[in-house]
Amino acid sequence: MTNNSFSPDTHGADSHKWVDLGLPSGLLWARCNVGAVAPEDFGDYFAWGENKPKGMYDDDTYIFLNRHGKLTKYCNVADCGVDDNLTRLKTR
Repeated sequence: MTNNSFSPDTHGADSHKWVDLGLPSGLLWARCNVGAVAPEDFGDYFAWGENKPKGMYDDDTYIFLNRHGKLTKYCNVADCGVDDNLTRLKTR
């Protein structure tokens, strides 16, 4: 996220405050992980490419793995699944 799109939130929970590392790009970092309320908290768990937190991550709960154990998205090795060459996360 860049500071062009978002501005630091000085109201509400500490978890929504931004840290400016002074990067040339203006990129701001979140003070906490998503779902955390303090910097030392782990926060929520997400699987690669998914946008909803998970209580557990394994082959059975990963939405981009089919019943044959092959990736259906975010794969760039044909032997591992559908070779879509996606290297950036997409909205569903």
